[in-house]
Amino acid sequence: MANVMLSDRELEMVTNAELILTKNRIIQKVMELFGEVSASAQTILANGLLKDLPEVQAIGPKISKGEQYQELPWVMLDYPRLFSNQHVLAIRCFFWWGNYVSVVLHLKGDYLEKHRAALEASIWAEGTLFDTGQDEWNNDLRHADFQPIQQIPAAVWQERNYLRIATKIPLREWDRIESLLINQYQYLNQRLTT
Repeated sequence: MANVMLSDRELEMVTNAELILTKNRIIQKVMELFGEVSASAQTILANGLLKDLPEVQAIGPKISKGEQYQELPWVMLDYPRLFSNQHVLAIRCFFWWGNYVSVVLHLKGDYLEKHRAALEASIWAEGTLFDTGQDEWNNDLRHADFQPIQQIPAAVWQERNYLRIATKIPLREWDRIESLLINQYQYLNQRLTT
């Protein structure tokens, strides 16, 4: 029975319905935010990155949510979102409760080969991260696999069979989050089309 006893703090929380109702309202707002961002992203990418890729444009944005990414709630926007075993062209926005919002460009196969040289030659903003790991589905930018992109040697760019380039936005920036996310889409679109 000791394992099921509630601490004073746990008892206070379990008797406070407003806590969960507030959390639910926040998650709904994030989903609405990602809906707005996805509409802007479609416009930004239609005449840029996706201009000559009708097969990718045909796959609309997907917003999903869950409760247990490392035991915390999350909301995710994937657009564009072409995923296969051989080829990936995706930009993922990931809201992670208590941590941050991230934007991750994910390329593999033909899309990687088309853009690898341009991305390697780009001058990246401070704070941009490069995934050096082997788990292409890791969303935890705090993980040691994510290194500052400026520190990545040319050889690493060339040996990767997929690339993931990420930016982290602190939750304290919430008042500007929509414009920051849209700016990231514009920023990535520019790097992928020049």
